[in-house]
Amino acid sequence: MITRYQASAAEVAVSSEQALHYAGQGALPPSRELADLLASCLVEFSGVAAYRAAALEVEIMRTGAGLTLGPLYVESKDLSAHLEGCDRAILFCATVGGEPDRLLLRYGRQQTGRAVLLDAIGSAAVEAWCDKIVSNLAKGRILRPRFSPGYGDFALSCQGDLLALLSAAQTTGISVTAAGMMTPQKSVTAVVGIQAAMIEERR
Repeated sequence: MITRYQASAAEVAVSSEQALHYAGQGALPPSRELADLLASCLVEFSGVAAYRAAALEVEIMRTGAGLTLGPLYVESKDLSAHLEGCDRAILFCATVGGEPDRLLLRYGRQQTGRAVLLDAIGSAAVEAWCDKIVSNLAKGRILRPRFSPGYGDFALSCQGDLLALLSAAQTTGISVTAAGMMTPQKSVTAVVGIQAAMIEERR
């Protein structure tokens, strides 16, 4: 069964430091001007972000050169190695919504500095949202770090399959273009392994 998630901007803590990192600031402390612009952008972003996600827990079956995640067959040595020791996995997608994309279009040509920061905030926000979802999904279980299409030999084309399984267009508003790009831009698909319980028998 697909589980839907949503959150308000107040429920997702977006790291200013991570946003500056994505913006290319590095370890240097921001100037007062940059800090003020970042604060303004964070407020504007929070006003339009629409946090949505969907997740589906499936059984993992190893088949020949690949593995089956519920109804989805994937040939990926890297994903298979990442899920070693897992008997189930969670497929999920997450987004911050389409309005941040429209902000970037609005500012992209005339206020490039603001556009760069808003783009960086979007990246930091979707990462924070994914972390929040994974934390919620744990429920006392040991979860592996999320592994997304495009990592290693896990084909980027699998994004469309994941989104279809999650009914993403209906549950989150995420779709994929003919070129394989997700819209809204600040969206993520991923697989999270659930480590199998280890029971030791003592005699």
